[in-house]
Amino acid sequence: VNVITRGSSNASIRGQNSAAGESTVELAASSVSKYHATLELHREGLLWFLTDLGSTNGVFISKSGRKLRCQPHCKYGMSSGDRVRFGDVEAAVRVWAVE
Repeated sequence: VNVITRGSSNASIRGQNSAAGESTVELAASSVSKYHATLELHREGLLWFLTDLGSTNGVFISKSGRKLRCQPHCKYGMSSGDRVRFGDVEAAVRVWAVE
């Protein structure tokens, strides 16, 4: 999953790119860089890894009440209930097991 910015006022998710095996989340916010971050699903399926791609306004994680600014190009584990902020845009992480 790639987090990028676009010019309209809504967030959207583009479907999987079958050639690259990727999906894209587009956020309409001036605080979000064109290529802001990536989210990678761990093989077990219940943990995501977040990487800031060197964005201008940063990526921040809130885990169990602790806030952390992600260092560029380092992976951080994300699990259900964590909160993440891309620039000024905040979201909650929700993970469901699908059989």
